[in-house]
Parts: sequence; structure tokens; C-alpha cells
Amino acid sequence: MVLVVDDDETVRTLAKTMLERSGCRVVLANDGRQAVDFYRQKGHEIDVVLLDMSMPHLSGEETFRELRRIQRDVTVVLSSGYNHQDAISRFAGKGLAGFIQKPYGPDELFPVMRQALSQSHDTVRSREVVETTAAGDTARQGDETILIVDDEEVIRDALRLILNLHGYTVLEAGDGVEALHVLRNNSNEIALVIIDRKMQPMSGEQTLSRMKTIAPELKAVYSSGDDATVNLSGSELGKAAAILPKPYNPEDFWRVIRYILD
Repeated sequence: MVLVVDDDETVRTLAKTMLERSGCRVVLANDGRQAVDFYRQKGHEIDVVLLDMSMPHLSGEETFRELRRIQRDVTVVLSSGYNHQDAISRFAGKGLAGFIQKPYGPDELFPVMRQALSQSHDTVRSREVVETTAAGDTARQGDETILIVDDEEVIRDALRLILNLHGYTVLEAGDGVEALHVLRNNSNEIALVIIDRKMQPMSGEQTLSRMKTIAPELKAVYSSGDDATVNLSGSELGKAAAILPKPYNPEDFWRVIRYILD
């Protein structure tokens, strides 16, 4: 879950829309006090806080300080319309996970959030190792790995964001040739491939057919923007188990992913 903290309703709404379209759960706070109150109650559910620097009541800096009192390793991405260097200098050495300049769109938001989510999950895993080791248990094994094959970087970023948020390890390829290379180097780790049907010069179907020669039991899902419908069976799928339409509907997306991986 991502907590978006901003006193500007337009900014909050746009951030929520972009993050939810990528499949994230989002909660909003219109100032620092509300953010701190929510985090005190639900901090264990929050992966990343997207925090405005300039707000009434509690500034971004004051809010960050209060959040760290609740959870020392809270993952925070700062957003501001001020100069990048000026903003960052005020948080130097305080464990900030990232910075995004306002105004921002998906191309600016997704890479920063992807990095922050990765950091957040690394932190959670570290805590679990400490806790389970202290209890005399074996640390939890790593999460399943999913390979995303799509020639649109923004699609790869969006999928990585939502999959990272749910604890999956993600590998990426921008075309069929790269996908084959990634699979050869990671065939024993990849549990599922999500592959775009419309790629050049090698289509999704051609790519998957060649991938199956490397890993015959590889599980795969096609993604398509051509009025595709979700299917869990059917001869038209060829070597894939399902087709997911773009843009992704979170409910359909997770229904298919869990159906295949369970």
C-alpha cells in the first residue's frame, strides 16, 4: 500500500489515479498530522509514503521526523516543486528513499516508486530474518520470480511496481531476443512470464514458442491491447495459459496470476 500525503487535492488525486492504474492500493492524507495518525494505526500495511515537502500544520520534514519515530526504517519518497538539490539537502543523511519533482507523470513516478518499493521489501525481509532468527526459526525463502516481456517501458515499470508491491521478484526484457537471454540465465528461478503479444521483430507468440524450447514447463500469460478478454483456457491461447487485456484491471490481473501460480 502507498500512502500519498499532499495538501493539494489535485496532486493527491492524480497520484492516486496513476498508482491505482498500475494496481497499487492507495490511501490519502491531506496533511502531515493526518498522515502520522494513519501511519500510527496502519503503518504495518504501508510499503511507501509519498510525501509532499511543503504543507500546513506539519511540514514534510516534520512529518518525516514523526514517521521515523513510529518506524525507524519507514520508506519515504519526497515530492516537491522546489529545486531538487535544495529539497534533498534538507533530508541529507536521514534515509530518504527517493525524490520526485513536481509536476510529475507516470514516466517520472513509476521508476522512483519502483526503486522505493524494492527498498521497502528489502527492509521487510531484513526485519523478518532478524525476527525469525531470534525465535530460532528458519528465515522465509525468497519470493517467486516473474519475467515481464514488453517493448513499452512504461508497461514494464507499471507491472514491476504492482508485482514488487506484492512481494514478487521481477525480471524484465524489452523484446523477444532479450527475453530468451534472460530465460537462459534464470530458467530455474522464473515461475511465470507475462509477455506482450504485439512486439517487433519477434511477436509474443514466436518468443514464447522459443522460450518453451528452453523451459518446456514455463508458465506464461499473454498481454494484449487488442480488445483481448481474460481467458483461462482455449486453443487460441497456444502455449500461454491466459490473455490479459491492456490496460490491466487489478481484479482480473490478480485472479489470473494467482490461478496460474497456485
